[in-house]
Amino acid sequence: MKVQLTKPVKDGGEWKNPGTICDFEDGVARKLIRQHCATVLVSPPPSDVASGGDGDGTSDGEAIEKLCEIEGVNIDIASRLYEAGYKTVQDVEEARQKDLLTIKGIGRKNVSVIQESAGDLMVSEDPDED
Repeated sequence: MKVQLTKPVKDGGEWKNPGTICDFEDGVARKLIRQHCATVLVSPPPSDVASGGDGDGTSDGEAIEKLCEIEGVNIDIASRLYEAGYKTVQDVEEARQKDLLTIKGIGRKNVSVIQESAGDLMVSEDPDED
């Protein structure tokens, strides 16, 4: 997974500076993201399961970018949502609030805003609305 470093990171025997773009194994990249040491770089389409997608043509980075469209969701929260299994806006909308509250960065004040915004995004994307 390609990430851009936000803090100095030791990779093997050498230090990489903030702003450096690196390609790490998914597990390492996710750990750096959780530690706020890196941000995900969206990979260009097309993508499939072999290249890190979830089988519907959407890469991890694209899914996280879509989650960032939800009001109250930044890249860190989107990454945490994705890792917790909420891979689409619809997943977030349909989630139980108490489950979302277990995700770091989502609190009682913004959980309703997040779900309401997810619902609004779902309505605005409804193909039957034409």
